[in-house]
Amino acid sequence: YRGAYIPVSPLNSFGALFSPLIFVMASVSKTAKDSIQAKFSTIAAGYHPVVGPEAQTKSYESLLESVATALGAKHRQTPLVNAGYAIRIAAVCQQIQAFVSFHQQQQQPQQQENASSTLQLVHLGAGLDVTGLWSFSSDDSIEIHVIEVDTPEICSAKKETLLQLGLVEVTEGPAGEQQSVYLHGRPTNDGCASQSTYTLVATDLRDLGAVQEALAFVRTDVPTLTISE
Repeated sequence: YRGAYIPVSPLNSFGALFSPLIFVMASVSKTAKDSIQAKFSTIAAGYHPVVGPEAQTKSYESLLESVATALGAKHRQTPLVNAGYAIRIAAVCQQIQAFVSFHQQQQQPQQQENASSTLQLVHLGAGLDVTGLWSFSSDDSIEIHVIEVDTPEICSAKKETLLQLGLVEVTEGPAGEQQSVYLHGRPTNDGCASQSTYTLVATDLRDLGAVQEALAFVRTDVPTLTISE
């Protein structure tokens, strides 16, 4: 996390007891906005890090511009930061493309017996990023369920932005839904498989018990790619 702090004694004062946690949460939220701002700067600088069909490239860049603009993230980064984020975006998106492509190939007639037409992508610490939503543009023949996990503060901001931009159409929540599910619905991406879903989950990733409870609805019987960027 950005903004390390020195732990204080809980005996000092009530405010001192909670100030480190508040500082960390504020730092995490700032890091999330800084990240999408840097990615938007990378695209604005002329990088096209998503390799593949033109529709996938345009989809990522369009989503990124829409969300970053809605969040007021327009500041340009240095050339070195732009180059670094271009590599970062390319690496993550290529892994998602490879995962989806592999299971698409498994659906070929000669391999259908063990093929799965349903995939899951779980993004831990997803921030305000658009990679999860972009994933739906990978293949419209495969049902994809994207689950993004982050802090309540970030999830609140992301939910508001996604609904404001009409990027997710709210539907009935997943089985075993907890209060930690901030948003569940169908992505509005063009060409997205009709049964694909997007779920935004708020929890503390430092608390394993809380994570297990919040993600109790996640399926264990389908191919799943877990991403922690």
